Amino acid sequence: EWLACSNCHPRPFKEIAGGNPTSMDEIFKGRSCGMCHDKVAFSTFVCERCHSIPHPGSPARWW
Repeated sequence: EWLACSNCHPRPFKEIAGGNPTSMDEIFKGRSCGMCHDKVAFSTFVCERCHSIPHPGSPARWW
C-alpha cells in the first residue's frame, strides 16, 4: 500500500539542511531513503523526483 510522504517524513530524517547525508549506494542497500522507496513510496528509478535542482558543478542530466 502506498503511503503519503507525511507518514514517514520527517522521520527517520533530521530536520536540518545537510543533516542526512546519503548516497545512491546506501539507498539501493535499503538504507536512508531506500527504507521506503521502491517499497511503499515511489521508485528509486524515477530520478527527477529527487534530482530536480541543478547545482553548480553538477554534470548534465542523463535522463
